[in-house]
Amino acid sequence: MFVLTMNNLSLRNQELVKNLTSENYQYMSQPDSFNDILENKVLSKMLFHSNTDIMAPKSSTIENNLELFNLYYTNRIDTCDPVCSTVCKNICYSILNEFSKDKVNSNYPKNMFEGDFMTYLLEEDLFFRNIKLKGNITFNIFHSILNNIDTINYFNYNLDKDHYDDYSGVADYLLRTLNTQIYTYLNPSPQIINRIINFLKLTEVLILEELENDDMEELKNTTAKLYMLLYSSVSEVISIDNHTLSIYKDSIGSNALNTSPFFSTIIKQVDQFKAYVKDLIDLNFYKDSIIQDILEMSIEDDNSNLEIIENQIRTLTYCLNRESFIGNDFDKFVMKTKHLIPIILNSDNINIHNKTKLILELDDSLLFDSEKHLINLFIDIEKYNSETGYNEKHKLRTKVIRVLENSNSNSISQIESSRLNEFITIYTSHCIFLVNQIKEIKAKIESSQNINSTSSLQLVIYLKYLNDTTKFLKKLQVLDNGNEHYLYKQIELYFSIFKYSLSSRLYSEVPLFQQSNVSKKLLSPNCSIKLQEIYCRLFQNLEQLSKNDKFIKECANNTALFDINDYLKTVKYFGEFVYFEDVKVSDLINKLVKNVETSIENRESVIEYDSDIPSKFLDPIMFTEINDPYEIPDVKQIVDKYTIFNHLTFSHTNPFTNSDLIKDELLEYNKTDEVKKRVEDFKLEFTKWKDQHKM
Repeated sequence: MFVLTMNNLSLRNQELVKNLTSENYQYMSQPDSFNDILENKVLSKMLFHSNTDIMAPKSSTIENNLELFNLYYTNRIDTCDPVCSTVCKNICYSILNEFSKDKVNSNYPKNMFEGDFMTYLLEEDLFFRNIKLKGNITFNIFHSILNNIDTINYFNYNLDKDHYDDYSGVADYLLRTLNTQIYTYLNPSPQIINRIINFLKLTEVLILEELENDDMEELKNTTAKLYMLLYSSVSEVISIDNHTLSIYKDSIGSNALNTSPFFSTIIKQVDQFKAYVKDLIDLNFYKDSIIQDILEMSIEDDNSNLEIIENQIRTLTYCLNRESFIGNDFDKFVMKTKHLIPIILNSDNINIHNKTKLILELDDSLLFDSEKHLINLFIDIEKYNSETGYNEKHKLRTKVIRVLENSNSNSISQIESSRLNEFITIYTSHCIFLVNQIKEIKAKIESSQNINSTSSLQLVIYLKYLNDTTKFLKKLQVLDNGNEHYLYKQIELYFSIFKYSLSSRLYSEVPLFQQSNVSKKLLSPNCSIKLQEIYCRLFQNLEQLSKNDKFIKECANNTALFDINDYLKTVKYFGEFVYFEDVKVSDLINKLVKNVETSIENRESVIEYDSDIPSKFLDPIMFTEINDPYEIPDVKQIVDKYTIFNHLTFSHTNPFTNSDLIKDELLEYNKTDEVKKRVEDFKLEFTKWKDQHKM
């Protein structure tokens, strides 16, 4: 006669017995020993019949455990026996412990999540929450099912309308988890993406079945947010990867890109995330609802929910890209929504990050109707910086310049005079910043023994930005006949370019010199050619300026910025560079310097005084003569108009108190009778001093 012992049980049923008898098991009141289990006829019979083969497959063991569970569960209901409840709980945890570690669905009956076992999981609040299993494994049954569409299909799992509150909780959890990954600058993990997509597929079926059920409203709203957030975050990854590929393509060329394992990984990720977008497109209910909401979006409505509007704008941003569009007719969608672009850019309520993302992602042509707003943003974005959590200033400005350059209109010449001067000031500052960054990064690479890939990438990015930015110089030339501020800023621009180029030996990285021993050969051939294009453009622009008598006169009047030594050094080190047809840099600069020197000699005699100009007549910031006095609020300090307007272009603060101050406030303050009188008194006093001390 066969005697059942621990040794002739299958390994998995040995584990079950240990679970039922272990003192350390989470749920107590279990049998005290193996002999106690043998005295239980139902359990003994199950163990005996399932263990004639000690290596019985897991599927057989699981089926037997479920059969045993059903017997105890029925007995528990009929008799209210607490021992039956304990055994049910222990068997349940034994099954879940296996399920948490198993990736093979076929080890489990297809109807496992139906009938008594499923009823028990829901009754004991085990199905939707995180539970601790043996070995301190944290496990969530519902999330485990969501992880894989094959698991859902295998168990033929569908949502039950009676548990929509639980599903809303799951949607909230997934929303928080996705947000956490996004705001910690992580790409959404494939696991969370798959889980969300599978969850949305299930909820879509349930919602369509219960469209008229008002109780589903919360679930519909939360899953709609989840859909939009996932769509925008997945599209963001594609955008960043494509941008990275574009930067490197500019640097090393297409052929090298195609053979690099690193870039193969990025390309695979792009393909993977494009597949996620395709999955989202297949969710017709969410897709159609969200597209319709965008079409009906009212940004200027004061009663609109701003959070919803911001979410819709993030979705709109990627929907206006043909490659990531989730609707059915891209051209029709663009025609119906492109009017929203200038409204978004002009709105004070829309987050600057969403405005920036919209501009950066859109094709240039979609922004042509928003040039006025782009110019305003180009100027006003100065108040944002890394301290405020904003790091896209120069990337955005480069994109705005590119749009203005590619546009058929010349909207820049139509801007009001003071605003135009602000634009010119910021544009010049932007160019100088880019050249300075290239100089600094080049020096950093040269001082390092190992070329840092991050620094090399930054160098490529700033070269690309500078290349795009300098293309706009030709459009700015329309201003050179009548705008003295423009001419002054052009002198300032070339002062910085020559200084930085000479101090960093940046000239040596163009193809002409890269083969010589003067070059560090830090740039790839592609980037070297791009640098050559930048210098060609800069010298062509300087040639046009040099033909303007007003520019020559401005150079003669501002010799502190028109540094003749730097111009002559440029001829010495870079004079052989041909920037147009057969014209060399030396030809241009020698002629320009000669004309400026002649202008200096021929200009009217400089007025001299028998003593130094008193400090009260000098600008306290620049220490230059005050020609156009303005009084600063609070401190009643007189400064020169150019100085204070230049300061307020970059910082909306009082330079003496650091309190808030903008140009309009300064202008209004200087229109008051009291201030006007003090300014006039200042002018009269300064004029009187000049008359008395003129030599």
